[in-house]
Amino acid sequence: MSRGGASPGARSTVILENWGHDDLKKKYIDDQRSAVELGRTGNKGVIGWYVPPWLAKEHPDIIKWQNLNKYASLFRTDKSGDKGQFLAGDPSFVTNDAALNQEPQARIHCGLRGQ
Repeated sequence: MSRGGASPGARSTVILENWGHDDLKKKYIDDQRSAVELGRTGNKGVIGWYVPPWLAKEHPDIIKWQNLNKYASLFRTDKSGDKGQFLAGDPSFVTNDAALNQEPQARIHCGLRGQ
């Protein structure tokens, strides 16, 4: 199979997931044409947050994101002020967790590691 200008016999690398880097899609698929988008894989990603077992045992309803405001005081830091702090990970990771900050009643601040 030769698509996107690949030479016959060229080695191929297949990546079966998308981590939300539209900038890289534009660079490698749209501009450079060194990669080809072949469509959806059918996988459905499930995103979860780690809650320490002792915390879930002490506060069973904390495992639902809708209850984060109720427990914001447990996660306060010097950086978050009167809000709780949620660390989303490395700044290079693409997440949708920052949407937590968009709610007017949000009492959780979504920060990135090292920021």
